[in-house]
Amino acid sequence: MVEATGVRIAWDDIAPEIRHAAVELLGSPVVEARSQRGGFSPGSADRVVCADGRRAFVKTATAAANPEVLSIHRREAAVNGILPPHLPAPRMLGAVDAGEWMLLAFDDVAGAQPAVPWSEPDIRATVTALDIVRRAPLDDEAVAVLPAADVELAALAGAWRSIVTDPAGLPAASVPAEAEAWAAHDTVDGIHGDALVHYDIRADNILIGPSGEAVLVDWPWAVRGAGWIDLVQLGFNIRLHDPTFDVERLVGEHPALDGVPPAHVTRLLIAFGGFLLDKSRAPDPPGLPTLRAFQRAQARSILDWVAERSSR
Repeated sequence: MVEATGVRIAWDDIAPEIRHAAVELLGSPVVEARSQRGGFSPGSADRVVCADGRRAFVKTATAAANPEVLSIHRREAAVNGILPPHLPAPRMLGAVDAGEWMLLAFDDVAGAQPAVPWSEPDIRATVTALDIVRRAPLDDEAVAVLPAADVELAALAGAWRSIVTDPAGLPAASVPAEAEAWAAHDTVDGIHGDALVHYDIRADNILIGPSGEAVLVDWPWAVRGAGWIDLVQLGFNIRLHDPTFDVERLVGEHPALDGVPPAHVTRLLIAFGGFLLDKSRAPDPPGLPTLRAFQRAQARSILDWVAERSSR
């Protein structure tokens, strides 16, 4: 299985002015830093301990490593600034935007990523966290910051047109026979809504705490939409690591999908599968050597799920 990871920069390799900005933000010198693996970012990601005992999680990005990650960090800072209180998410301590580099600091959350293949306890804990998220009230500021899911997904849905028009870079066997039909009908129905949606649910964006609770991290892609979107993303990440897991039971028994036509779920899976398959044929971005391989693997897993749903 392809590991979801970028090329991390060690704390000691961060430019001195960035480390100084961290000290200014945290209010005490950093005396220990442990780099964290996992996640698709070419920047640094460190659990740090300060001289006064304070603990924090600090992540940085520089345009020199990957220009796109700066905009992602800026979006993450904006989203974390409007998240409702009491969410299963780390509290942002602050952000420093210096143009060519960006720093974000959060409360350090005790815990580790779920082991994959996923275990039943970690799945239950994550579903509980997603239920809290989808029920969280959003104020006017949050509504102004969070894009609508149907607007965000409109761009994804057009990926099958791109694939059908120009399949270069994709093995013929990876393009389903239904691709032309999907390209002709590329809308995704039923995803409009007012629920908070994390929109990037993967094992590397979750921490399981000492008491078994799940905390959701990395919020740059959050949107407003139907409360079941995150549950479907969880389903296809579980399936990626364990194709035998009964993801139909996961989505079929959850109250967030009560009354949701199965075709809406299938169309969402088709959109995600096409988007990831289309993206997977591009060159690996700077500092992200496994991104395209991960996208190919996740696309195959999603499309296999679609095939199974369609055969029922």
